[in-house]
Amino acid sequence: DVGTHTHVIQGNSRYPYHPTTMRLFDFSDTDSTLISLSSISALGFGVPNLIAPSQARALNWEAGVTADDTIVRFMGHGITSAGMAVGAMNNLSAGDKKTACKGLAVLHGTVAAMVGHATHAKELKQPVGIANVVLHSALAVAFVARGFKGEEDAKVA
Repeated sequence: DVGTHTHVIQGNSRYPYHPTTMRLFDFSDTDSTLISLSSISALGFGVPNLIAPSQARALNWEAGVTADDTIVRFMGHGITSAGMAVGAMNNLSAGDKKTACKGLAVLHGTVAAMVGHATHAKELKQPVGIANVVLHSALAVAFVARGFKGEEDAKVA
């Protein structure tokens, strides 16, 4: 069979997986929907900071907060990259998505805490801060519920 071997993976029935196909948004089940919402929440904040830092800074931050466009753009790049990476989690197996849900619970819980602190310190505009604390707290709770759904309590011997 050496003469019939093909190096082309795409279209080969022996290797049906196409390595360049990636789903960023998937609403076919609860875990995928939550992962997609997490990705969208990051992209919704990150992209404006990346492409329009002056406008994003004026919209989100209090007047006394100093950050130049370069810093805001770097922050936007980081949050946008995280949003893309989270969206890529839709390509994981169902079991791996459970593990991802546990990690995303921690991520959204810490985001809620950081945004809450920035809002309390009058760095982030209050309406933006409150909306983000509510969003990320809700996502954290939902990810905890999904990440541990179906697991039995560990028995102590």
